[in-house]
Amino acid sequence: MTEPSANDADASTTASALTHVFADAAGWIADVVAARAPQATYCLDPYHLVSGLSNARIEANNCTYGC
Repeated sequence: MTEPSANDADASTTASALTHVFADAAGWIADVVAARAPQATYCLDPYHLVSGLSNARIEANNCTYGC
């Protein structure tokens, strides 16, 4: 394990000031946010939210008409 640096202290200060984090649904991002900024609300960004809903709709239509 490496020794803490000044950058780590700056990152901690910045992370503690976060109120919201917008990201895709990658599990590793959620893990980092939970560990470093547990007070922040984790939100899906609009692009990935709409993309995921569109893909779900396509899958539902495919299942309805040919599962």
